[in-house]
Amino acid sequence: MPSASPPCSDAAPRAAALALWRAMGAFIATLHDLFGAPEAIAGQHTLTAAAYKQILAWLRAGEAMMRRLLLIEASAVSRPHLRPRRRAPRPRVRRVMEFSADAPQEWRVSFRCFVVPPRARPSRRRRRNSDETPEPKRFFNAWPLAERLEALLRAFNDPAPIARRLARRLNRQPHRAREMLEMPAGGKKLVGAQWCAELGLAAEASRGAFYNSS
Repeated sequence: MPSASPPCSDAAPRAAALALWRAMGAFIATLHDLFGAPEAIAGQHTLTAAAYKQILAWLRAGEAMMRRLLLIEASAVSRPHLRPRRRAPRPRVRRVMEFSADAPQEWRVSFRCFVVPPRARPSRRRRRNSDETPEPKRFFNAWPLAERLEALLRAFNDPAPIARRLARRLNRQPHRAREMLEMPAGGKKLVGAQWCAELGLAAEASRGAFYNSS
């Protein structure tokens, strides 16, 4: 998987410690060894519930660590880059987008810097009053996971544009930086306690940059 090769060269300096980025690269390599490249996941089309939950757990852990890295990168963005760009409004043209499972470079994906809240489930009372008991879902669409892995790879290989957008967002809403430190249940075990702790401390220290930027 070429896109997962460790970047972090002198040509692409990072604000976070090089060791933290290398650890992220090693984790992504583990994802590839376990589940394959994004196009391999997309090519499966459907996944069993067990396979879906396994990939999702690893993805969520990797995304959580990437958010911490991006928080550090965003804290180092210089003030001139925080000015919002003013663009003339352009009419939107509807286009039919086609995606090929074996061409992830053409997918329209973006890394989610903030966790999307889960959908509300029906209350127990509503379920009790219902005559039908829904059967557990046995198969899941593989595409969303493939897209999330591709977005993670792109953020890893080129974090600067995401960090600039994130810096502008956090300078307006500094309280949201705390959200980027969250770790999903079981994620610490998957990424490793030492890396999780080291990156957590570094990301926590970077939060102050947004409270002191006004």
